[in-house]
Amino acid sequence: MRLIAIVLLLLFGVSAETSAQPHNYIYIGFGGDSCGKWIEARARGQSVGMQYWVLGYISGVNTFRAEGNDFLKEVDAAATFGWLDNYCRSQPLDPFAVAVNKLTAELKIRAH
Repeated sequence: MRLIAIVLLLLFGVSAETSAQPHNYIYIGFGGDSCGKWIEARARGQSVGMQYWVLGYISGVNTFRAEGNDFLKEVDAAATFGWLDNYCRSQPLDPFAVAVNKLTAELKIRAH
């Protein structure tokens, strides 16, 4: 009986730990690339595809926000790319989607 209780405690402990982990989403397109790839593409002047991906992604998030505040109201593309340049230089191993999500969170905060 004691063994069953220990096993149950271990199982609940593992499941609680697993449920506390953030969701890992799959990103179609450039979101799965690294921040380092963004920096390389920008340096070579070959980042147009990634730039369009960013603009589409943040525009989509902005469109479907529940709060209704337009966080892109006074933001331009050059500013978003500059923010990503700075972030990705400091975190080149981060997935590009993580950088874009952090940018989106920052824009939401500034819009309030």
